Amino acid sequence: MFKIPKGVLKKIISLQRKFYWGRNNGRDVVPLMNWNIIQSPKAMGGLGVGDLQIKNASMLFKWWWRFSVEHKALWKRIICSIHELNPEGMFRSEEKVAKFGLWKSICSVSDWDTDIGKVTKQGIRIKIGKGNTVGFWEDLWIGKDKNDCHIWAFDKSECYTAKTFVDAFYNLKYNGAEHKPWFSHLWKGLAPPKYEIILWAILWNKVNTKDRMLKWKEMAWEETMCTFCGEELETAKHLFLHCRYSWELWTSICEAWDMAWICPGGIDDAFLIWCDSHFVGFEKRLWDVFFIAIVTIIWELRNEAFFENKTPNWPCIVDKLGLTSVLGALEHLTALESLSLVDIDAELDLRDMPWSFLHQNLRSLELKYFRTLRNLPKEMMHLTALENLYIGY
Repeated sequence: MFKIPKGVLKKIISLQRKFYWGRNNGRDVVPLMNWNIIQSPKAMGGLGVGDLQIKNASMLFKWWWRFSVEHKALWKRIICSIHELNPEGMFRSEEKVAKFGLWKSICSVSDWDTDIGKVTKQGIRIKIGKGNTVGFWEDLWIGKDKNDCHIWAFDKSECYTAKTFVDAFYNLKYNGAEHKPWFSHLWKGLAPPKYEIILWAILWNKVNTKDRMLKWKEMAWEETMCTFCGEELETAKHLFLHCRYSWELWTSICEAWDMAWICPGGIDDAFLIWCDSHFVGFEKRLWDVFFIAIVTIIWELRNEAFFENKTPNWPCIVDKLGLTSVLGALEHLTALESLSLVDIDAELDLRDMPWSFLHQNLRSLELKYFRTLRNLPKEMMHLTALENLYIGY
């Protein structure tokens, strides 16, 4: 009903920014990303946080829509009486003028922003019936049995919703803007949101690698060599791809899957190549999880080495990488009905299995050649749909 005051809007956005970026020793940290990108929809490269002003406009604009379609509503007759409007006329700009009250804020929505104005002007259109509201037409129309009516142009149902208003705003705002190909490959729910956000920041090249810290004068040039190899300047491209230790992780997975892979020029190119694999179904989902797992592990190891002086045990990390990714993928295969675990007890602890995620549909489970298996873990009590359990040697 009300236009959000600028002071309130600024305060709420400030709280959002502090929540997202956090604080360090009582000080605001340097933002890694333009806030407009963070507010943008995920399909356009953002985090989908949303712009409060646009959401406010979408809710107020609903009154425009209701004024257009609710011809006999009491509230509309009251508004028309107060502001001397024609309740039977179309909602033209000259008819919505108001000098005071709530209606003034509602009528000014199209003036808030250029793109908002485009949405309001292009969104509500007239569907001609008898032509009774279009004064300069005197001939009968094909739809002569129905009166003219308003339709919402940005939805197939022709009815207004706040969501379609927001979507139309961003489509108009980013029309012609650069659309990075990886936008459509990222948010697949294959990993917890925390790790997808880390990958999102890496693809935007907005993580605090040493080259960026040098740019902000947070460290000297002598300190900017790669945390792992110490051979080149630590950039996102080098850290996640070209460092010999990081590349060992990539090649270990490719060799295990019998895949040939040439080192890409950048992390975004690597992500697109990785997603464009020939795998399908479960293998495709598992293969995509590996990419998120690798970049996340590299970033966590780098931070441990940089802040805590921990030296990564690379051979051990390579051995455990595949198992960690598989367990992460299983959490999302909630429709899995059959699972076979054969001769992998040397690496797998059954207590680490995501049993609670598989409880609804898992009906058949095979545990074979578990030489150290003594007792089934109590976590398996979640498997309430289990019908067949085979334990063999």
